[in-house]
Amino acid sequence: MFSPYILFTALTAQFFYILVNWYFFRRKEYVFYSMYVLILAVYFLNRYMTDENGMHHLGSLQFSKLYPDKILCVLSYIFYFKFGRRFVEAKTRYPSIDRLMIFTEKCLFAYIGVEVIILLTTGYSTLENILFLPVNASIFIVLIFVFKAIIKKNEMLDRFILTGSMFYGISALITLWQGIGKPPLYDDHFFFLQIGALVEMVFLNAGLVYKSRKLQNQTLRSQKQLIERYEENQELLMRLGTIRERISRDLHDDIGASLSSIKAYSEILKENPKNLAITDLIIGNSSEMIDSLELIAWTTNPAHDHFRSLKNMMRKFAVPLCHAKQIEFEIESNAVDDDMPLPGEIRQQVFLIFKESMNNMIKYASASRCVVNMQIKKDHFIVVISDNGKGFEGNIKGSGNGLLNMQRRAREINGELRINSNSHSGTNIHLQLSYPFRIPNLWDMKERS
Repeated sequence: MFSPYILFTALTAQFFYILVNWYFFRRKEYVFYSMYVLILAVYFLNRYMTDENGMHHLGSLQFSKLYPDKILCVLSYIFYFKFGRRFVEAKTRYPSIDRLMIFTEKCLFAYIGVEVIILLTTGYSTLENILFLPVNASIFIVLIFVFKAIIKKNEMLDRFILTGSMFYGISALITLWQGIGKPPLYDDHFFFLQIGALVEMVFLNAGLVYKSRKLQNQTLRSQKQLIERYEENQELLMRLGTIRERISRDLHDDIGASLSSIKAYSEILKENPKNLAITDLIIGNSSEMIDSLELIAWTTNPAHDHFRSLKNMMRKFAVPLCHAKQIEFEIESNAVDDDMPLPGEIRQQVFLIFKESMNNMIKYASASRCVVNMQIKKDHFIVVISDNGKGFEGNIKGSGNGLLNMQRRAREINGELRINSNSHSGTNIHLQLSYPFRIPNLWDMKERS
């Protein structure tokens, strides 16, 4: 047989190498492989540590090396199967093979039970040898099915265990073939089995290194995904904080101011119930408050987070106004998909800029036509509101609360607003946003301001 020093040094090194892998990765297959190496070492030790008659002497206890021989051999197969199933992740990648190998493991445990009964009742016998041959044949048949399935998959991870197992299987066959007709205590034919075991360990080590790197990469990817999810959650929290602050501001500025006005007008109306002008003011403020509440509800409802909803809201506001003033109104947006996602913050600010533009046109432009053109051009979402009214001379960079509010709203959604006007071609309001949409968080905006 092979030199015991070389063989047991290799097996010991392999055992500790597997334990180190288990310590770092805590995967169950490493435990099963370490058990396999340990049982293999005991199996060969059982062959070496005997007297010239093949007997072990443990104090007053004496027994032949043939008694534990087949039990240790089959136990090594069982733990190798358990390791192999988990190493190639057979449960998810090869479900049918996984079931076959589990069934084989149970059959091999049953064989060990039968072997123990035979040894206790009859001792080492011809029956034991006869029974061992079909057991080995069954193991090789199972391995043929396993190899066939793995070869079909043809993946790098599987090639390591496939190649190593093939070497060990071939060496086991050679060992059985060379042992035919030789006395049971004869050991020289085990040389090929030992060579096969060492070669198998070399390929398995390469496979373990490959899988260790794969696990490290998976860990790094998982950590990266966790960081990305954390950042997404932080961004979501920032957006929610921005939305909450905007709702609070809108409720305070618009709804609060309207309610305060209605309260003041009501007190005046209480003292002078016939004052119709005050009644009209209360009705007007109530209508504005209802519109503001409707806008807040529309902005915060995720069911409206698409481009179609923005178009519908624009039409709902502009069509009655333009019809009353006999202004032809049109929205051009053929280049934009109606189902394009549009966050609530974007929808709200674009609509309010549009609303302010329409109000200014109705009040001052004396226009007969208004066109809203929306398109996506390269990496920008562009909204252009044009009318053919009397306009202004030169460029308007922002004057008055309305125009200043429009500029502020554009900045809040990472956009740029330009207003061009002259007396010959009316007014052109050009809003340009980054696309895909990027909404700066409120804290960054406060820092910049």
